[in-house]
Amino acid sequence: MCDPFVIDYHLDHMSRLEAKVERLEAQLAAKDRELVTLTRTEAKAAAKFKGQIENLQQERDKFQRMVIGNQERLNQVLMEKKKESRSGMEIMNLLQDVFHLPFHMAKDQIEESLRTKMASIKERMVELQDAQKGAAVTSEANERELELEAQLVEARSIIQEQLHLTRNMSPFNFICSLCQAGQLSKLMIRSIPAIPTIRVRAVGIGISSAADHEVLAIFSI
Repeated sequence: MCDPFVIDYHLDHMSRLEAKVERLEAQLAAKDRELVTLTRTEAKAAAKFKGQIENLQQERDKFQRMVIGNQERLNQVLMEKKKESRSGMEIMNLLQDVFHLPFHMAKDQIEESLRTKMASIKERMVELQDAQKGAAVTSEANERELELEAQLVEARSIIQEQLHLTRNMSPFNFICSLCQAGQLSKLMIRSIPAIPTIRVRAVGIGISSAADHEVLAIFSI
């Protein structure tokens, strides 16, 4: 049979161990809570830092685009200025050559050099004027070509509209029908050369214009 003192000793020891275990569990739970809190704090800080980094990268990209755009605009302005000043610089260089002549040159030689420089300047100005005139002539020729194409399309449409009338009509009746429609002058006056016309009295035919009357008179000869 066990000694009661031994049993009490073991019970006290077990109770102390249980109390110690409870304290350790409480400390462990507190450490876990602290760890969770630290993890959340670090996650928030990392997200905040990531957002700041992204904002800085966006600002950097925006600044780089702005710098590139400014450089492109600057280059464009410089090119335009070079184009504008190129012709002026050529003339200025010619004039500078005139004033850099040596003093020991004779008067006739200086005058001859001045005449040569002025002739060169005049030739340059004539070339520029010829280039401008050539551009104007090209534009006028293009407009005339478009006008002729439009007239050709109009004539073709008139021919297609009146084509079926030629199958059952005589040539004179066909011409009379064109005169009544007011289309003969449009179709024929452009292609018939200027010849003396004979005016005739058209009986029973409705002629829409004097030009149609003249064309009808031509075909009546």
